[in-house]
Amino acid sequence: IKESFTDFRKQRFPSLKNIIIERCDTSNYKALSEILNKYKPNYIYHTAALPLAKVSNLNNEEAKISSVDSTVNIIDAINLLKNSNQKYQFDRFVYFSSSMVYGDFKSSSVSEESQKNPKDAYGIMKLAGEVVTEGLCKLHNIPYTIIRPSALYGERCISRRVGQIFIESALHNKEIFI
Repeated sequence: IKESFTDFRKQRFPSLKNIIIERCDTSNYKALSEILNKYKPNYIYHTAALPLAKVSNLNNEEAKISSVDSTVNIIDAINLLKNSNQKYQFDRFVYFSSSMVYGDFKSSSVSEESQKNPKDAYGIMKLAGEVVTEGLCKLHNIPYTIIRPSALYGERCISRRVGQIFIESALHNKEIFI
């Protein structure tokens, strides 16, 4: 599987030569810690989740593992690495949540301060992942950012919604039309 991700990166984003993509079951804390120890990353972008709300609603336990348990494991592994290596400098953990944490929008726009009222398992688990991120990162003094995109993104996205189109266009230095 690692090779397929490498091929994917080379094909779709040839300018990103210094990006290393490792696949790991984030419920396997030992494997996760080994990867962090191997590369000692400065940034981690945590995008894990079941890709569709319908799938999360049918598989609550798997949704929890991908959005909540995996987040706990990653942050704990970062903290362990920080504490075991005083020279190691970790710069930022980025948790990709979802606009689904808001539920149905009550107005034409939302902000970070808008009320969160998820209506399905996907939104509930992503919000729980946010709570875990904020709480554990503060506890362990790990800088963090939470992002709430309103569309799927990534190599397995089959919907080709606006977020993915904009990111791909930007990475390929193409004009972005709004």
